[in-house]
Amino acid sequence: MKRNYINLKKIMNIILIFVCLISIFVFSNMSGKKSNLSSKRLLENILKITEIQREDSTQEFVEEYHELFRKIIHAIEYMILALCLMSFFSCYNTRVLEKFIIVLVICIICSIFDEFHQYFVDSRTASIVDCLIDNVGTLIGIGVHMLIYSIYCVIFEVVKVKKEKRYI
Repeated sequence: MKRNYINLKKIMNIILIFVCLISIFVFSNMSGKKSNLSSKRLLENILKITEIQREDSTQEFVEEYHELFRKIIHAIEYMILALCLMSFFSCYNTRVLEKFIIVLVICIICSIFDEFHQYFVDSRTASIVDCLIDNVGTLIGIGVHMLIYSIYCVIFEVVKVKKEKRYI
């Protein structure tokens, strides 16, 4: 039963990893104009949904913070990819440092190819800064996974100790 669960977990993680990679490619494949327009719309929708009250208009806010928002989205894409990769490699008996290095290298390579690909897309450019932002997102994703996994291990140990005390 546990073996089937682990196999299902691996398959789900692989699917999620490919969804992340395809999403990154699709977003990178948009022309600069289309990409800017879609990220502005997304920011406007987030502001509408959250009903954040501002002194300036929504349009002024979007114009002022749009570039920052795009950089945050860059980091979030790679944070999610790193979380999926860390979860996948957790299915195997790999040490934390090995997982960290493997996931970091995979995400760095993906980031480099992503920026290289953007170089050939209409009105887009390759940016080392975007690569660095992607890798900050990767490190955040790895850190979040390691934190959640550490909390899980502590809780598991506490439950295990409580169960053992019951039988004494």
